[in-house]
Amino acid sequence: MLRRALAKLEQPSFSRFVPDFARVGLSKEKPADFETRQFLPDGRERLFIKNNLLQECDTLILIDDSASMSGEYWDMVSGELALVTDVLIQNDPDGIDLFFLNHKSTEGANHDEGRAATGYLKIQNPDYILNKFSKISPSGGTPTPARLGLILEAYVSLCERLHNQDGSRPRPLNIIVWTDGNCLMELLQQVIINAARRLDAINAPGNQCGIQFFQVGNETGVEPWLKQLDDDLQEKAQLTRDMVDTKKYSDITNAGGFNAKNLVTIMLGALSKRHDRL
Repeated sequence: MLRRALAKLEQPSFSRFVPDFARVGLSKEKPADFETRQFLPDGRERLFIKNNLLQECDTLILIDDSASMSGEYWDMVSGELALVTDVLIQNDPDGIDLFFLNHKSTEGANHDEGRAATGYLKIQNPDYILNKFSKISPSGGTPTPARLGLILEAYVSLCERLHNQDGSRPRPLNIIVWTDGNCLMELLQQVIINAARRLDAINAPGNQCGIQFFQVGNETGVEPWLKQLDDDLQEKAQLTRDMVDTKKYSDITNAGGFNAKNLVTIMLGALSKRHDRL
């Protein structure tokens, strides 16, 4: 409880109002004023960031909506998610995908593009993300291995299929996971190891698929398993590729705090390192 109280004090304060979601964010399509408007519907000033590395990849956000995320952690995510995804949408002409650990949409998979079912696919409107997020309440456990496995299976299967057909490759995929806590670590490691080995088998580039974990809050016991994913997994499984980057909450706060501008900067740094390893 003390950790949560301290974490809450560290969060930036901002004043915003709740939009009328009966009118806002009903469509995934890019708003007509997307290139010129200065604010999101809840009053926050937009960030305008163009980046070549972001433009070269597809981006998927996976949000932990487990019961432990309720309260200030959920407020932290809601305070920055639309701003971060707005920047991502600026750089992805196809739009980004949004998944939750427990909440599932009714959307089917898009096998031709390697997109899994039960997420919100190809979103070009950050208002739509605000709308969906406003209707979800944290509940349940932390099924990170199952959800990440579903996402990776759809994408890696596409990579394999294209490789076998004509040797082509899909756009690289950047998966960003926002989570506060532990999951079944061995299962999560095996999901990542399996995907890495399958990509190795078809000689996929080192940046074909990357996973970034952002720790929300400072729960006890989370930093060690993030360290295992980032620092130890590649050597432990004798993998040729390093698919995982993690940012502990302490790293995020030391770098500038849990705010959209800082999170985008961290994200770009991870993309740049992966690109430099090619």
